Amino acid sequence: MFFTGGAGTGKSFLVQKIIGALPPDQTFVTASTGVAAYQIGGTTLHSFAGIGTGQAVISQCEKLAQRTTVKQQWKKCRHLIVDEISMVDGEYFKKLEAVARSVKGNDRPFGGIQLILTGDFLQLPPVTKEAKSRRFAFETSAWGRCHLLLIYFNF
Repeated sequence: MFFTGGAGTGKSFLVQKIIGALPPDQTFVTASTGVAAYQIGGTTLHSFAGIGTGQAVISQCEKLAQRTTVKQQWKKCRHLIVDEISMVDGEYFKKLEAVARSVKGNDRPFGGIQLILTGDFLQLPPVTKEAKSRRFAFETSAWGRCHLLLIYFNF
């Protein structure tokens, strides 16, 4: 699912409720930045994924994710929460989706992991070194592959 809406519409409140309702040993709470991760009691998406900045080609990212501790996290993950998804570069999102399928050994979108994404694409753009190559996550084939339920909050 992907839920979005402007500032103050209740996205963070819902994230906290979802975190509290899901099994903690199978749920990984992440965000695109350290500050956002801290606010929801999680870790950065980069730290969870174990593929560094994602600058490497997909096959190298898949190899990085095969390291024992990283692989164990991916294998345990049944629910992946990503806050501030708008700040995740599209290419990185695409690589994450491929890595999840590879590590989980499952060709379903994100290897069968339930995605819970939140953020506002109208507020914060993806963080990239080169602004000209910037793509939003929703602009990738990986986003379409996930068939996310869209929930829009407004005042």
